[in-house]
Amino acid sequence: MRIPYVPNPPPTSTPEEADILARVQARRGERGLIPLDLALLHSFPVADGWNSFLGAIRNRTSLPADIREIGICRVAAINGAWFEWDAHAPILRAAGMSEEGMRIIENAQLTGVEDQVTKVLNRQQIAVLRYADAMTKTVSVPDEVFQELKDCFGEKEIVEITATVAAYNCITRRSRITVGTITVVCRYQPCPYKCRKSCNNLKPVVSSIPPRKDKIIYLETICHMTDNSRISSKPADVTPHKSQNHP
Repeated sequence: MRIPYVPNPPPTSTPEEADILARVQARRGERGLIPLDLALLHSFPVADGWNSFLGAIRNRTSLPADIREIGICRVAAINGAWFEWDAHAPILRAAGMSEEGMRIIENAQLTGVEDQVTKVLNRQQIAVLRYADAMTKTVSVPDEVFQELKDCFGEKEIVEITATVAAYNCITRRSRITVGTITVVCRYQPCPYKCRKSCNNLKPVVSSIPPRKDKIIYLETICHMTDNSRISSKPADVTPHKSQNHP
């Protein structure tokens, strides 16, 4: 992380800040504040606006789940934001996307899969894929790409697709700048604390990590849930912190 996270939960100095924190916590639910929140909460007004905007994008549009998540996952793949991919790929799979489709969407340049696109994805999905590509890679959307979108969706849906792709370009670019490009994964799998594969409670022992092409780096890590004790043994030898409020 290029800037430090605020404490979890962060201290508030005014009733307005307390209200903002409560709104962010309410949207996250039992999962609690995530690292993105702990970065944004350096500025309570920014965190509040972000929370409201992304809450609408994620939960209040009329888009089918597969259409929304294709836009999000495609942006994540193109921008190399694998933390977002890890979060949204399962949602896209749950919406019915096949593994062949997932491989197409993850392939930023569509190298070697161009001829499979029309065989695996339907007309609406292809239109969103091409639209997300144009918005993310070149910003300027060709007329034929926009017309393809118009042939598949109404004006409300086009606004929602555009806002979704734009929002996740904002998210992925912000995070790439302030957080960096590496997904840190616990070297011991499965995690002894039964966490997600990409664990937000793990941080690298080293403070600077060179980029890697494979997008995931396996490191010796420090787990926040073990009183910051170094994980250097097999999972069976690691005793979880007794409070164990691990996600």
